[in-house]
Amino acid sequence: MRVIQKAKVNRKSRKLMGFYRSAYDFRPPFTVVLDAGVIAAAQARNLELKTALPELLGGRARLVVTRATVAELRKRGKAAKPCVAFAERLKYVSLGTPAHTSADAAVALVEHGNPQKLCVCTEDFELQKRLARMRGVPVVRLMWHGGREQLLVAPPLERKAADPEVAPRVELDAPPPAAAAPAAAPPSRVKQRRKGPKQPNPLSIRKKAKKQPGQGPTEQQAAEGTGTSRDAKRRRRRRSGGGASAAAAE
Repeated sequence: MRVIQKAKVNRKSRKLMGFYRSAYDFRPPFTVVLDAGVIAAAQARNLELKTALPELLGGRARLVVTRATVAELRKRGKAAKPCVAFAERLKYVSLGTPAHTSADAAVALVEHGNPQKLCVCTEDFELQKRLARMRGVPVVRLMWHGGREQLLVAPPLERKAADPEVAPRVELDAPPPAAAAPAAAPPSRVKQRRKGPKQPNPLSIRKKAKKQPGQGPTEQQAAEGTGTSRDAKRRRRRRSGGGASAAAAE
């Protein structure tokens, strides 16, 4: 279980170092400045920094110290002799101004934009807070995580604003987004009138005029009626087969 937890921490730390590579042009071998507290803690817990740091950062690491760090370890007495011996075997990094403590020396090295591309490894919480206010400074801290003390890369404060995977990139002086047009109102449904049965033709239901008594048909109606009756008789005779006898009789 501890091996799995360590692998997750290392994977996350390497991802954060990928951010520093793309945003601040960090390249291996990474130069890591050690303070007095992390050297003493690593010696007390048998933590091999020369092996753990390259595995954590995902590339070769060069460990360095300041003269203020070695002087601070010597002040701790005989119990810190192994720590002093370890620090004296590392390379020294020079400071422009003298520093009284290893924390002040680490801050002086990375201020003003961290021009030397240095990483700082510390377990001092106050020093971590001071470094967290600076951009472009990877901080490796030794802390209690996952049931054990181990090294990890602290997430930078500027990552939320600079990493496109965390927050979308926003252009400066960009015009404000246009107000969204109001949504069109849905078309109102017109209730169709149901068609009922059609009304009958008023002429078809008109009552026939009754025939007045004593009024006979006119001469034209009588002539049309006579002709009509004769034609009807001829058609009936032709249908019944008596057309020849009817023609002869006429």
